[in-house]
Amino acid sequence: MGQIAHGIGVSAGIAFGEALIMPPAVDFDANQRLGASQLDAQQQVFADACEQLAEGFGPLLAQFAPDSPQAQLLDAELMILQDDEFTGAVNQAITTLHLPAHVAVHRVTQQHADELQAMDDDYLAARGNDILSLGQRLIRQILGEQLPDLHALTTDTIIIAEDMTPAEFTALPLTHIVGLVLTQGGLTSHTAILARAAGIPALLNCDLDRQQLTNGCGLILNANAQTLHIDPSAQTVERLKASLAEFLARQTELEGIRDLPCQTRDGQAVPLLANVGCEADIDQLLGSGGEGVGLLRTELMLLNAATLPDEDTQYKVYLDCLRRLDGKPFTVRTLDIGADKALAALKLPAEANPALGNRGIRYSLSHPDLFRSQLRALLRVANHGPVKLMFPMINQPEELDAVLQELELCRQHLLERELGFGDPALGIVVETPAAALNLDSMLPLLDFVSIGTNDLTQYTMAADRTVPELTRTFPALSPPLLKLIKLCIDATHARGLRVSMCGELAGNPAATALLLGMGLDEFSLSPSGLLEVKEQILITHMTDARLLAQKALKCQRLDELHSCLATVNCAAD
Repeated sequence: MGQIAHGIGVSAGIAFGEALIMPPAVDFDANQRLGASQLDAQQQVFADACEQLAEGFGPLLAQFAPDSPQAQLLDAELMILQDDEFTGAVNQAITTLHLPAHVAVHRVTQQHADELQAMDDDYLAARGNDILSLGQRLIRQILGEQLPDLHALTTDTIIIAEDMTPAEFTALPLTHIVGLVLTQGGLTSHTAILARAAGIPALLNCDLDRQQLTNGCGLILNANAQTLHIDPSAQTVERLKASLAEFLARQTELEGIRDLPCQTRDGQAVPLLANVGCEADIDQLLGSGGEGVGLLRTELMLLNAATLPDEDTQYKVYLDCLRRLDGKPFTVRTLDIGADKALAALKLPAEANPALGNRGIRYSLSHPDLFRSQLRALLRVANHGPVKLMFPMINQPEELDAVLQELELCRQHLLERELGFGDPALGIVVETPAAALNLDSMLPLLDFVSIGTNDLTQYTMAADRTVPELTRTFPALSPPLLKLIKLCIDATHARGLRVSMCGELAGNPAATALLLGMGLDEFSLSPSGLLEVKEQILITHMTDARLLAQKALKCQRLDELHSCLATVNCAAD
C-alpha cells in the first residue's frame, strides 16, 4: 500500500486511474529449427503478418495531417515493414538458418538494434528500442497473440508497459486512457515525442517492479513530480487532487494573459517567439499567443525520412510554414546534425566524442550538396516573405566566410535556373565560448544573433548536458555563463543589432527578469512555456530588472547567484 515509483516525466499533468498491465515481450524458444519442407510456409506466414500489420496503419494515418509528428513516426514504422532490406534479411534467416518466422524476426530486429545501440548515440539507441518494439508487435502478429482490447475500456485507465512503438501509442483510444507508464524509454524516444504532443501525462524509464501491480489497482501518475503512486492512501489521493486542481486553475489563469500585449510594466515591448520542429508546432504557438518562430529546427522535420528531401520538397515545407505564420517572424536554423541529433537517411560514422565532433555547421560545410540544397530552398522561400536564416555551431569568422561563400554560390545557381529568391536576414547561434569571444569579428557580417544556452552551458562547463548527474552539478544558470551572455549582448548592441535567446534558459521563468535586465531583446522557447514566461515579463519593471542583473553579474559562486534570484522571485510571488 502507498508505494511510489519514479521515472522521467515527459509531459505535464496529473492522472488518476486504474492500472492496465500490458503483457511483457513474447517468450519463445529462439533455438527452434525447422525442416526444409516447412520454410516456404514460414516465409508466407511472415509476409502475411507484415501485410496485416501494415494494413492497420491506414486508418491510423488518416487521423493525422501528413506533416504531423504522429504521421511521420507512423510512416517510419510502415517503411520498416515494407523495406526490402528488412524483409529480405528475415526471409534469408528463415531459409539459411531454418528458423520459424517469429524467431527470424527476433534475430534480425535484435541484430539491427544492437548495431544502433553500439554507436554510443542517445538518439540512435532510442531508434534501436523502437525497432525492438516493432519486432515484438510483428512477432505477436505471427503467433496470433492477443493484447487487451483497449477500445473496450469504460473507466479511466493508466497503461503500464515495458515499451511501446509509435504505432501502438497512436492507436491508443485516449478517451479512457489518461496516463502512460513505461519501464523503458527516455526523453529521446518517439513515444515520448507523441506523449508530449498528445498532452497525456507520461512517465518513462520508470523504476517499477511490475509484480507490485495488479490489473485494476489504483494509480496516480504525477508527471509534474515524476512519480507514480501505487494503491495510494486516502490522504495522498486528496493531496494530489488538490495539486491537480491547482495545476488546472493555473492553466486557466495563464490563458487570461494570452492575448495581452507582451510588454514590461513600464511599457517595453518584448517579442515572445517559439522554438518549433514542424508545422504542427506552429499551430500550437499561435494558439498560445506566440508572436512567431524564433527557431525552426529543420533537422527535426527530417528525423524519420527514409531519404533526404530534395530542394523542391524542402521549399514547399518551408513555404507552408511561412504562409501559416502570415507575416509573423520566421527564423530558420540550418541543419544541426551530429552529436545528439542524427537523421535516419544519413549514415553518420561513430565518433569517440560526438559533442566535439563533426556537427552543426561543420557537418554542413563538409557535405556541400546537402547544405546547398537547403540553402537554395530557403533563399527561394525568402522571395515570398521575411525570413531570418541562422547557422549553428559557428565558432570563428573563417567558418562564417565559408557559409557566405556557399550562399553566394546558391544565389548564382538560382539565377542560372531563373528562379526567384529573396534576401534573408543572417545570424548565428552562439553556442560555444569561442563564438562568444569571436563575436566582434563576425558581427559586421550579421543582421542578428541568437544565444543557444544549452550547448553554451555544456561547452563552458565541459559537462555533457545529457548526463543527469552532471547537469545537477553544473546547472543551466551559473556565473561564467552569465558573463558570456552579457558579453554577447553588449557586443551585439554596440553594432546596433538585436539579440535573441533560443536555449532552455529562455523558457525558465525564474531567469526572465534577469535576462531582461541584461539586455536580451527577444525570447524563443517551447510553445508550452510561452505563457509562464509572458507572465513574468508583464510583472517586471525594467529598472528593477537592470538592478537585478547588476547584482547577479557580480556573483562569483552558485549559491550567491541562487540567493540573488530567489529573493527577486519570492518578491514576484
